[in-house]
This record gives sequence, C-alpha cells and structure tokens, in this order.
Amino acid sequence: MENKKGISSLSLKIIGLITMTLDHFGRMAKVFFDNQVLLRISNICIIIGRISFPIFAFLIVEGVIHTKNKLNYLLRLLILSIFCDLTFYLISHNYWGNPITTLFLGALTISLLENKKLWVKLSSIIPITLTILIAFEVIPILSMYDLYGLVLILLFYFSIYLSKILCKIISNYYQLDYDLAYSKYYFSIRKYLSCFFLISFNILIWFINPTVNNINIFIDDPISQLYSLLSIPFIILYNGEKGYSNKVIKYSFYLYFPLHLAILYLLMHLFS
Repeated sequence: MENKKGISSLSLKIIGLITMTLDHFGRMAKVFFDNQVLLRISNICIIIGRISFPIFAFLIVEGVIHTKNKLNYLLRLLILSIFCDLTFYLISHNYWGNPITTLFLGALTISLLENKKLWVKLSSIIPITLTILIAFEVIPILSMYDLYGLVLILLFYFSIYLSKILCKIISNYYQLDYDLAYSKYYFSIRKYLSCFFLISFNILIWFINPTVNNINIFIDDPISQLYSLLSIPFIILYNGEKGYSNKVIKYSFYLYFPLHLAILYLLMHLFS
C-alpha cells in the first residue's frame, strides 16, 4: 500500500522533540551565560521552540482517540511527568514543573469526555479544576503551559466534533452520501479547524491576557507565544499515519524528555 503524502505522527514527534530541545537549550543558556552573541542565539532557539507545544497538544488528542488502552496511555504520561520533575530536581535542586503534566491533564480530560457514561463525562471537571488551581498557584504543583495548554488541547479535541458537523452540512448541501463526504473531507477540515483555533486562541490572549493578583491566567508571555503559529505548516502536513513504530522507538521518546533536560543542565553547568 502506498504511503500518503505528508508527514506521519512519528515525524511530527521528532519535529516536536527537536524544537523543544532548542527551546530548553535557549532558556538554560540565558540562565547560565551572559555572552551577548549566545543570548541572541538563545532568543532564536526560544522562538523556534514555540513550535513544539502545539504539536504535542495536537498529538495528545491523536493519542487519546486512537490508543487501544487509555488507562495505560494515561499512566505512561503520569509516570513520565513525575519522572521528569524528579530527575531535574535531583540534578538542579529546583522544581520547575514540566509540560508533560499539562499534557497528562489534557489527555485525562479528553479520556473522561470520550466515555459514554454521563457521570464519567461530568467527572472531566476534576482535571479541569486541578489545572485552574495550578494556574492560579493555589496548589503547590508546577505545570508548564497549564491552563493555556489545557484549553488548546480541548480546542483541538472539539475540532473533531465540529468537523463531523461540517461534513454533515457538506453532504446535505451537495447531496452526497455522508460516509463519502466524511472520508473525503473530514480529516482536512479537522486539521484546518485545529489551526484556526490555534490562531484565534493565541491572538485572543495576545489582546486580552487576563491577570488575577498579578498572575497571568493563561500564559506569561503571549507575544512570544505567537511564534507557536509556526507549528501550523507541520500540523497541516500531517497525514494521519502513525509511521514506523516499535517498543524501542516508543519508549525512547518517553525517556528522551527527562534525559535531555538532565544532559543540557549538566553541560551548561560544566561550561559556564
């Protein structure tokens, strides 16, 4: 069978990891060094790094709706989040939080919403409330992107249902069979809707970034976060295929998160 044009989930993950690593390099370099040239390079790395989170948020939605075992998927994310925090704390003696926590809370929310039982769907308010409490610093848990990340994940998730509605409208308007309209238009509509939500949300918080007690509710630097729109071409190019995968590759991605943070920190500490 011929592969579809575009990039697979595997390729998207690699792009996300590369841009995330550049972001972390840039942020750590700013802490450890005061060389002007290096600081300029760091700023460029941080700009490129804004690409990573929307990609991971989009892939989290893909992961939840396609995984055969949601519980195992959620447990892997939770363990990874805790492992990242512990690893970096043991090395740096600082608790910074990490974006995996936000991805886990987003995945948990979607998993609950996906359940057919009403009481389980309603329980999705628990991870949503927890994220809000984290964003308002009510509880001593740090989670990068927190409320911004959760809202973005939910917008990507709701684009699934809105795309199905639009396919229904198209099938009625052009008098097409719904299954035909769905197979032909659904995936493209969903990707473009996801990108539309990404653009709209970022522009909205750029103009209106509410604060409570000097705490930014959504994100600390909405202007810098506008560079996350650079992720749009990669999302559009996504072809819906998983790409080559085995257990080694799957768990290598999980291990990469804490290991790259530890290696970057140790290298910065060594050369500073």
